[in-house]
Amino acid sequence: MNDEIIARLKELRIFLRLGCTSFGGSIAHLGYFRAELVGPKWCSEETYAEIIAVAQSLPGPASSQVRKALSASNSSCLKRL
Repeated sequence: MNDEIIARLKELRIFLRLGCTSFGGSIAHLGYFRAELVGPKWCSEETYAEIIAVAQSLPGPASSQVRKALSASNSSCLKRL
């Protein structure tokens, strides 16, 4: 397999694990996202904080808005599902 497919499968595994094991509501999910995705993996602390600030002002659960923003920032069709 090429490197792109391997990277996408790793990302799918992360989000599948978070989706199946993250309990506690929207605020708890933000903590799980931070532990798994912030740093060298996806985005910096500053970017994550800005995404949360914007997500809090949008309608709907903040964790859903943060997930969509992180997916869009990495622009992969698989992650947008």
